[in-house]
Amino acid sequence: MAVAAPVHAGYAQDLDRRLEALEQEVAALKEDLAAQRRGDTPGLVIARGEVALSGYLQTDARTTFHADPAADEFYVRRARLVISGRLGRVAEFYVSPEFTNATLYDGYIDLKSSHAVQLKVGKFKVPFGLELLQSAATLVFAERGLTYDLVPNRDIGLAVHGGTGGVEYAVGVCNGVQD
Repeated sequence: MAVAAPVHAGYAQDLDRRLEALEQEVAALKEDLAAQRRGDTPGLVIARGEVALSGYLQTDARTTFHADPAADEFYVRRARLVISGRLGRVAEFYVSPEFTNATLYDGYIDLKSSHAVQLKVGKFKVPFGLELLQSAATLVFAERGLTYDLVPNRDIGLAVHGGTGGVEYAVGVCNGVQD
């Protein structure tokens, strides 16, 4: 006989908060649709949007069992702040600086006419190589495989991407960064 684990109070509160936000968004969309049908929309419409702030920290410790404690290392592999958001239903943005070496890892705007056709402009992961497209925050191991060294990483450029019916595509023109 299986016994269900109790639901964490924070999880239930998070679900309630997300449900309330979705209900507010649906109400706002219904209001916009009704205004469009009545024809009383203003000439200039400021899109609704949202901004999210997150980040992650990944550390590494290397210890040797020698008499020299100076050989032991502890360092920060990744320390990234992530600022992401969207403007209405047509644009999303993503900015992620890396604090361990003071570089901008990602910074792009994604314009969406539909799920099938989207345009990404800025600095982003080049659409080449499946291992690189996986986020560092979701890696199982701290190191990537050897094939990681054979594909380009992030680059400045533009890409047309999208998908429909279980098929996705991405075509990009980039600056040609040397990794």
